[in-house]
Amino acid sequence: MKRLLLTLAFLTTATMAFAGGQDLIREQMESYWAALQADDFRGAAEYMYPGDLDDAKEALLPVFLEASKIPELREGVEPFFAGIPEGERETMTPHQVFAGVTHFAFFTNPQIGTIIKGCTITPTTIEMTAEDSATLSYDMSYDGQTRPGMETFKKVDGRWYLRAKESPWAVARKIRTALGL
Repeated sequence: MKRLLLTLAFLTTATMAFAGGQDLIREQMESYWAALQADDFRGAAEYMYPGDLDDAKEALLPVFLEASKIPELREGVEPFFAGIPEGERETMTPHQVFAGVTHFAFFTNPQIGTIIKGCTITPTTIEMTAEDSATLSYDMSYDGQTRPGMETFKKVDGRWYLRAKESPWAVARKIRTALGL
């Protein structure tokens, strides 16, 4: 009987921790999405995995700095540096780089912002793939249509963060190509 009670107590605690993790992941996703919808790109960066932010700075900042020195490209990449004085651009933080590339994407393709602002996301399932990683599946509804989506999460020091969907290095290559660098 004692063993049965201990087993039940363990299972209850483990189930509550699992459910609590799912609630935190869902909250992180909803807060991230709300920040994007409010054009709060620096706020959205707070929900991103710090390692991905560091990689984004390393991969993307040099591309935009290089492009900003080319007269024909300067105006086109200016949205990346929105609000950053020229003398501080080389020392942008990872959060500022994330905000910059997101602002650049919204600016160069306004349809992205229109869709994000006009859609709703509904988390459908959360799968804990390991103690420190998970995937969240969701439905994204926009203009009468619903499409599935998925995000991955990583837990660091007790907090869940969204992972970048694409390598910052791959994004940097695409931007380089698009800018003709």
